[in-house]
Parts: sequence; structure tokens; C-alpha cells
Amino acid sequence: MGGFAGDALSIPASETRLSRWHPYPAMIPDELATELASLHVTRGCKVLDPFCGSGRLLMAAAAKGADCLGFDVNPLARLLSEAKAAPACLSILRAISLEAKSLRRPTAGIPLKLRYPSKVEWFSEGVLVELAAILNWINGLKLGFSERLVMATALSGATRDASWMRKSGWKLHRVQPLERAHWKASAWDRLVSRLDHYIEHSPRILLTGSTKILGFSCSSVEARDTVAGDRFDVVLTSPPYGDSRTTVQYGGASGLCLDVVTRIEGLEDRYSMGSGIDASCLGGVHRFSHGSDEPLRRYWAGGARSEAISKVTSFLYDFAESCRTISAGLAPGGTAVLVLGRRSVSGFRLKLDHFASDVMATQELQLTSVNRRQLRQKRVPTRINRFARSNCAAQRARGSAKTMHEEIILTFRRPCIPHAPPKSAATLTLEAAR
Repeated sequence: MGGFAGDALSIPASETRLSRWHPYPAMIPDELATELASLHVTRGCKVLDPFCGSGRLLMAAAAKGADCLGFDVNPLARLLSEAKAAPACLSILRAISLEAKSLRRPTAGIPLKLRYPSKVEWFSEGVLVELAAILNWINGLKLGFSERLVMATALSGATRDASWMRKSGWKLHRVQPLERAHWKASAWDRLVSRLDHYIEHSPRILLTGSTKILGFSCSSVEARDTVAGDRFDVVLTSPPYGDSRTTVQYGGASGLCLDVVTRIEGLEDRYSMGSGIDASCLGGVHRFSHGSDEPLRRYWAGGARSEAISKVTSFLYDFAESCRTISAGLAPGGTAVLVLGRRSVSGFRLKLDHFASDVMATQELQLTSVNRRQLRQKRVPTRINRFARSNCAAQRARGSAKTMHEEIILTFRRPCIPHAPPKSAATLTLEAAR
């Protein structure tokens, strides 16, 4: 297959719009997003990202003048993407920032009561008092919708910053007791910092195209019906490499932030958490029981007796449905680019690139290039311990395993003249799983 500019970038590394405004798990690297947009996006073309996350690929495409549509089941992801694309008034936001800095902020008051309390505490009493005061202040500003989106995103980041959530990763873990005892983070200060970041950086990259975000799962019938009625020239996306519960647990950290920002007037229902974010992600519902591992061997060697076989087959089922959605939305002559990784599941690599290639072959899409790129600018540990929670020291000692070290970029093209492909190994795998 042909080479890829990402191996030795042909353009200077650059950021997408507001890429560092708010943390989000597994974000595609900025330079890769801008590189893919430069290679495949032209002004006026229609671009789809069915796993848009915090919107880096959408922002890169919209900066090229594309009309973009994104899907994501996580309400926090939709908030971040919509806020990045919102035409907020900078003069209004500057005045709000100045007012926040000049306010005499209360140190006592009624603390915010979380709607979804957990077994452990994530905020100090002082931070909960601050969050309640911030919400009361924001709701008194009577903002326009775009400005509300910006304030909600700044507040989401401030909520995370001021919580006892460990900041080195996305999974919901608390900092150690000693650190909690000396916690000095101010939600007010972090809100102003996040708001000032938007004010400073949003003018640097302007979006000349349009952006729309919908809260559909890519594997859903609703998503497929939406894209089938609105064909796209380009699909740029980085799907999950595995089910969310065992990768990044989108729901936990997102839920804490959403619990606060959905109290902003006008956003109560738009970004509601619903019944659970993780269960809505690919593989979130386990559909298959243990059985023969023969159909899976091409993609994963974990074996029929592995406890993970149900979640692997469920994830692959949902992933295959997502590939069919991508195919349904791609116009004749269109290009689809998938950025994937081989995640380790129970000690064995899931060869998602092979699976995607096989599924796409059944959808009349031709694989035109396969390129590999070393992981950069992603907070991914080089090793994990699969048995870290075990009480057995010997088991913990042998639980160390390497994690992903590269991304795999698959490029597909839909021929202008369709043909009927044979069943692939992926199709046979899923039929056997059923």
C-alpha cells in the first residue's frame, strides 16, 4: 500500500480550533486531524464524523470550508463540539470574564446537591458552594444560546479541574487522601481560566464551513436513516478501539460534569445524561454468550473460555453496524478514512483494522491504503496491569501488558459503479456469533 504523510508530516504540526480548551478521552492528535483534512477535504464538500468526540476532525474539516455532520452518544462530547463551533460574541464574553474576576465570591452558602450521588465524594464542601454560586450567577446573565454553550463548556472544565478527580487520565479515579486534604482548587478561578482560553484562542482558527452535531449512536437505525438521505463526500472518523467500560469509561467523568452544566437554563434537556452513557457506546450491551472462538480467531485470539469473549463479539457486532452506517452515507466516488488501533483485550490484541477492512469489503468499499503512525500526543500508558485489583501478589506480578503504540489509518473509496462483493470473514464471524 502507499505511504502516508503522517509518517513524516509534510505540513507543520498545527492545532484544530480550541483543541486544548477542555480535556476529553482518546482525542485524535491535532496534526493528524489537520493532515487528514488537508488531504481529503475541499471547500463545500460534505463531511461526516460518526464518532466525533470533542470535534477535532470536524473542526479541521469546517476550517477548510466543509459542511460537517457529527454523531456522538456522549452529551458532553456534543456540548464540546457545539461550543467550539458556536458563533459566540467575544465582547460579551470579555465583559463576563471581567465581571467574574471582580465579583466578591461567597465563601459560605448552600452547597450544590448532586442529582446523581455516588458512593464516594468527588468535591470538597467549598467547591460545591462555589458551583452553586456560579450556576446562580450564570443563570442571571440571560445569555444568548452560543454564549451559554461557551459558558457551559468552561464550567464543565472548571468542574473537572476543581473536583478530586485524578487529572492524569480520564477514568474516574480520585486523588489520594493526603492530596484531597490539602486541595486548594477554586471553581471560580478555573472557570475564568477556561473562559479566557476561549476568548484568546477562538479567533485564531475561524470556521468557514458549517457544523451540526446529533446525539445518535453510529450503529443505530436513526443514524443510518439520517446519512442515507444525505450522502457525504468524505467520512473522517476515529472509532472507539473497544467497549467504553473497559477502555476510558466515558460515562463516569462525563456524568460529573454534566450533572453541573445541565442546570444552566436552556440546557437542562439538551445534554441530559439519560440512562447511562457507557451502555449506549459500542459494545455497551453484551448480546452474546460464550461459544466457539473459531470465527474470532482472525481478529482476536482470546479463546472461547475467556470472560471477555461476550464483550468482544458484542463490540464487533456494533462496530460492524457502524461500518454499514458509514457505507450508507458515503456517496459514489466518496472517501472514508478510519483511524483505528489494536487494543489489548484480556492480553490479546483485537485486530480492529482487519475486521474493518473485511466489513467494508461487504459494503462495496475498496481499501486503497493502509498506513501506520506512532502514537503521539495521546495520554496512553505504555503498560497496564490486567490484574491490578487482585489480592494475589503473584497474579499482579504477571499481569503487566503492553498497550497500543500506533494508530492505523485505513482509507476506503466507494466506486462510482457498484458491484456485489462476496461475504467476508467478518460477516461469517458475526453470523456465527448470533
